[in-house]
Amino acid sequence: MKKGLLFLLLATISIGAWAADGDDFYAETVEGITMRFQVTSEADGTAQVWRPSSNQWGAPVAVDKNTEGHITIPSEVNGYTITSICEEAFYYCDKITSVEIPNTVTYIGERAFCGCKELADVNLPSSLIEIDDASFYGTAVSKVVIPASVTRIGSTPYGECSNLASIVVDPDNSIYDSRNNCNAIIKTSTDELNTGCNNTIIPDDIKSIGWMSFKGCSGLKSLVIPASLTSISYTAFELCEGIETIEVDKDNPVYDSRNNCNAIIETASNTLVRGSNNTVIPDNITTIGDDAFHGSNIESIIVPESVTKINGH
Repeated sequence: MKKGLLFLLLATISIGAWAADGDDFYAETVEGITMRFQVTSEADGTAQVWRPSSNQWGAPVAVDKNTEGHITIPSEVNGYTITSICEEAFYYCDKITSVEIPNTVTYIGERAFCGCKELADVNLPSSLIEIDDASFYGTAVSKVVIPASVTRIGSTPYGECSNLASIVVDPDNSIYDSRNNCNAIIKTSTDELNTGCNNTIIPDDIKSIGWMSFKGCSGLKSLVIPASLTSISYTAFELCEGIETIEVDKDNPVYDSRNNCNAIIETASNTLVRGSNNTVIPDNITTIGDDAFHGSNIESIIVPESVTKINGH
């Protein structure tokens, strides 16, 4: 047989018959939207929603970036079960309003829906195991329900989600919880608050608040820091422009809000860790910490003579 004819015959064979790990292909959703996929395991018959080039602003994503409205991710395409959504799969598809994720997906990749500013409605399936860093960063989601199956949630998955008002973790989840209807994601074993929202009430037994936990929660109006809380990431309240009042429990051994200053002070170092729109810097403060007023709406501030150092941002 001639080589040219052999090539032609192979080219007409469907991907399902001869696909290898890493091969990619296109298929239409029930809405008629063309979506890109990649074979993750030919042996297991699995594939993922696929973007070929990440971290490149102009690179194509899994669908046309002008795609509007609702998207249904299929559970099966060309005989392959869809088990994951890759990194930046829908990166800045800012006209998508809702997404249906099938009960076959176990992994949502880093920044998968980042920048989808109109995305308000997303179901997280009971099959889901991992939500990677910044997966829904900058979206319009208002409610999050974390299934019992999830065992890993990355950093700032819902950063700058200014509409986020409700967070519920399934009570059967063994890794995370939202104890006392606190409207937050808490890592149970360490009592660390991973993700907060506009209506979070910090529980009395929380020990730490993690990296960018409340970033961009512009509707957060007040903070009450319990006595148990002894570690706060300096990025925890970035871009929380609506905070008006801050109160630290008088029995807290690490922080205070002396003189009703509406700020979080690290007691031992006299460092102002986080301020609010109504902060009055006490006369004995020596340092204003990193990001202390980052993103707040302060209109004026008086820096006392005692302050000898102002850190970055």
